Amino acid sequence: MNEALLRQFIDENLLLSLSGLFALAIVVNYYFSKKALIISKRKRLFAEVNHRSSHEDPVPSFGGISFFIVLVAAILGIVGLGYSDSISFILLGLFFLFLSGLKDDLIGTSARTKLLVQIATALVVLLNTDFQINHLGGFLGIEALSPTWSLIISVGFIVFFVNAFNLIDGIDGLASLTGMVSLAVFGFLFFLRDNLPLLFISVALFAALFNFLFFNLAPRRKKMFMGDTGSLVVGYILSILAIALIADQPIQPESDYIPQNAVVFLFSVLVIPILDTLRIIVIRLTRGKKPWVADRNHLHHVLLHCGLTHIQATAALIGLQIKAIVIVILINDLGPIALHGYLVCLYLTYGAVFLVLSKAKTQNSATFKKLTWVLRTLLP
Repeated sequence: MNEALLRQFIDENLLLSLSGLFALAIVVNYYFSKKALIISKRKRLFAEVNHRSSHEDPVPSFGGISFFIVLVAAILGIVGLGYSDSISFILLGLFFLFLSGLKDDLIGTSARTKLLVQIATALVVLLNTDFQINHLGGFLGIEALSPTWSLIISVGFIVFFVNAFNLIDGIDGLASLTGMVSLAVFGFLFFLRDNLPLLFISVALFAALFNFLFFNLAPRRKKMFMGDTGSLVVGYILSILAIALIADQPIQPESDYIPQNAVVFLFSVLVIPILDTLRIIVIRLTRGKKPWVADRNHLHHVLLHCGLTHIQATAALIGLQIKAIVIVILINDLGPIALHGYLVCLYLTYGAVFLVLSKAKTQNSATFKKLTWVLRTLLP
C-alpha cells in the first residue's frame, strides 16, 4: 500500500485509524517505558529525595523518554504521509527540549540554561506561522496583534506554560491526568475543525500518558516518574496545541462546541498549572525569594499538608479542572462579558480556597473544616 492509498484509507476510516494509533502508541510507550525502568534500576538512576520531595523512596524518573519516542514516531508518520510538512518544526524544538530535560534528570541544569533552551525551542516552532498567536479573538478587547507582539506573546506563553506544567509534576498522577484531560478537549476541537495532524498528535500523547499512569501509580518496585524529560515535553506540546487553537479561532464560531473566545477557554482548560504557577510566583516574590527557587507551596503541597493522600490530592485538582471546563462550555454563548467575568471569578475563587487552605495547620483545624465544604462544592 503506497502513501496515497494509506492516507485515503485513514481519511475514510478516521475513527478506526485513531483507535489503531491509540493502541500503537500504548504499545510503543509501554515497551520503551519498561526498558527505561530496567536501565534506570541497573544504573541506579533515581529521582533525588530531598526536603521538597513528596516521595520518601528513590524512584526512577525517566518515563518521559517514551513520550518523546511516541511523539517522534507520530510526527514522522504525519510528515511521511503528506499531512503536513511544517509540523516538522515541532520535532526540531522537541528534540532540543528533550535533551535539556534529559540532562537535567541526569546531572542537573541551571535555571538560566533551561530558560535559554526553552526560548530557543519556542522560536524554532514559531518559524511555522500556523503556531503564532496573531490575534486574541477579543480577549480583553484585543483583536489582531502586530508581528512583534505576536512573537513576544507566543514565545512568552510557550516558556511560561512549559515551566508551569513542569511545576505541577510533584505527586503521583497529577501531571499525567492534567495532560490527558487537556489533550481530550484539544483533540475533540481538532476533530471538529478537521485538523488531522494535531488530532493525531493529541491522540498519540494521550495514549502515552494513559499508559504511563500504570507505571506512575504502580507499587514501588515498578514505579516510575516522568521526570523533567517528560514534563517539559508534555508542557511543550500542550502549549503548541493551545496556540494552534487560538490561531485557528473562527471569527464567528457557528458550532456550540467551538469556544466563542479561545483564550478564555484555554485558560479554563489549563487552570491548574497556570493558577499554580501564578500563585507560586506571587508567594515567592512577597517573601523576597527568587521565582525559580523551589519550595513546598504548590497546590498539591497544600492538599498534602491538609492530610490528603497523593491520589486524593490528584483527584481533587483534576476535579477542579473538569469543573472549570464544564462551566466554560455551559456559558459559551453568554457573550464576552460573561466569559471574562467567569475567568476572573474562576481564578479568584480557586486562589482564595487554596490561600485559606494553606493557613490550616492540620486536617482537624477549624480553618480546614470550614473550607472542606467549599472544596467539595467546587468539585464535579
